[in-house]
Amino acid sequence: MQHFSPPPSASAFSAAPHLLRLLVVEDDFMQARTLRRYLTGLGYEVVGVAPTAAEGERLFDASAPDLLLLDVNLAGDGADGIELARSLLRRRPVPVIFLTSFQDAGTFQRARAVAPAAFLNKPFDEFVLGHAIELAAEQFVQQASAAAGALAAGIPPVPQMAEAGLVLRDAIWLREGTRLVRVPLAEVNWLEADSNYCHLHTGGGRKYTTRSNLGELLARLSVAGFIRTHRSFGVRLASVESLELSCAEVHLRGGGTVPLGRAFRDEVLARLELLP
Repeated sequence: MQHFSPPPSASAFSAAPHLLRLLVVEDDFMQARTLRRYLTGLGYEVVGVAPTAAEGERLFDASAPDLLLLDVNLAGDGADGIELARSLLRRRPVPVIFLTSFQDAGTFQRARAVAPAAFLNKPFDEFVLGHAIELAAEQFVQQASAAAGALAAGIPPVPQMAEAGLVLRDAIWLREGTRLVRVPLAEVNWLEADSNYCHLHTGGGRKYTTRSNLGELLARLSVAGFIRTHRSFGVRLASVESLELSCAEVHLRGGGTVPLGRAFRDEVLARLELLP
């Protein structure tokens, strides 16, 4: 039996990766321009740069960013960066990095109450910013993974962790070279084990690789509808086109085929909820 067959376009890896999408709220024009230059140089997508809290709220709702960079001391009579963070986090959990030129204890304590991922004092360079973003995203993914594991185990998580788990159902962040990329789970059709690594294959023929074994990755993605079909393969149930029980194969939308191991057959059939 052929162990697996990739979709016809598997050799074409021209599709652009989904970059981590950042929203910047900074009222100083020169600082905002420098931030945009740093971020694009680091390989991230800047979905918008807002000079006020009100504009920041509008862009947050319109662009659904993955991470926020907020100046603490925004000019004008509106909300400052800390108040803005509170407002946005009530809508959706997202990593926050505060930027400030002030180092007084009062401002720090107010910012700390929001539980930001980082608190950067200006001026900072591109490397400090890049490291802060990587740590913020990785910490957020770990919290989401813990929440997803708790949900899968039937453990009631605290509200904030439950919401963070929803982010994991939508996308997963993976390291690609020196940057983090956002991979929508709806585009991933199957998983393939490769020693201590695991490959995520999309319906469009793109392959992402993560330093994680298949069991660990499936445990993180089980709430997103992924299931093991073989000791070396897993699939997203929504991508299954058909099962060939005679030759123990799972056929996927887009043309991919993965094996169906005898030990995993009953669970796969149960999850597909077959009609009598």
